Amino acid sequence: MTNFERLIPLNQPMTAGNVVNAAIQLYRSRWLDYLVLSSQALLWLFIALALWGMLGVVFTANPNTFGFASEHQTGLVVLLIVIAILATVYCGARSLVCGATMSRLAFGELQQQPETRKTAHQWLRRRLWRLFWAFVCYIIRLFGVYCLISIGVMLILLVVGLVGVALSNHQLALSTETEDLIVGILGLIIFFGLFVGIVFTLLWAIARLFVYEVLLAIADLPQVGKVLGQSWQLTKGHGVRIIRVIVVAALVTLPLLITLQVVMALTQSVMIAIIPLPPDQAALLGSYSIGLIGNFLILPLWQILKGVACYDLKSCQEGIDLSLLTS
Repeated sequence: MTNFERLIPLNQPMTAGNVVNAAIQLYRSRWLDYLVLSSQALLWLFIALALWGMLGVVFTANPNTFGFASEHQTGLVVLLIVIAILATVYCGARSLVCGATMSRLAFGELQQQPETRKTAHQWLRRRLWRLFWAFVCYIIRLFGVYCLISIGVMLILLVVGLVGVALSNHQLALSTETEDLIVGILGLIIFFGLFVGIVFTLLWAIARLFVYEVLLAIADLPQVGKVLGQSWQLTKGHGVRIIRVIVVAALVTLPLLITLQVVMALTQSVMIAIIPLPPDQAALLGSYSIGLIGNFLILPLWQILKGVACYDLKSCQEGIDLSLLTS
């Protein structure tokens, strides 16, 4: 633990680089446990996608596969869709448990309360539906932010349009070329400002809710609806710093993604030479392969990052209980 303690300053926030560095060291220290959990998380998602894929193949290949009358077929289709939805919810919840287990392991290491992967996973399995409903609340909250951003953008564009109409009704002592140049420059400034504002607002909302999952993973919180509020309160005044952490982590993982892209491009060329595949199918296979391998390797880093960020935020607050609940 001494290597981790050196990265954590006492009673002061960690820099974005230190947070990412600590996450990488934690990843390296127990890489096998994290990769096992990552594979399990992706496997549960793959099961859900495979189930929907099989249903799609069955119903599109032959509508009369089951030999029922049309009304019976409709009922069977509805039943299978309901079963698929329930199975997808369960698979998604199990995937969330695997992700939260990584964050709990990282937090426990920093707190000098290390656990085995099995113990941490079993503890979170008993909170499966709390994690799922917290995730649903998280998505709803982000969707609400997105709706507010959309309304704000429409209002800004409306105001800009009204101003443009008002100016067009006045004769300006400028040539047509100059007016077009000014309009083009103003349009670029407005577009760039809106783009930066939208990205920053979304990142800020994600940053304020960044550790909600860890709070559920380290403590037995009975009221799931309030966990987002606790994350919002814990990250108060630290939103920009967490955005920097997210940006630094994204930049750190970028070389890995580029390397995977190059490797898969070479592999794709070899596969086309060996196995005659249409270009679109080869591109689709390569894209899925890059996504799968990239998520397999990068998912643990992001989950560990959440655990480190939560520990950092909590440790900076005096009198807060950092103990890891194990019962």
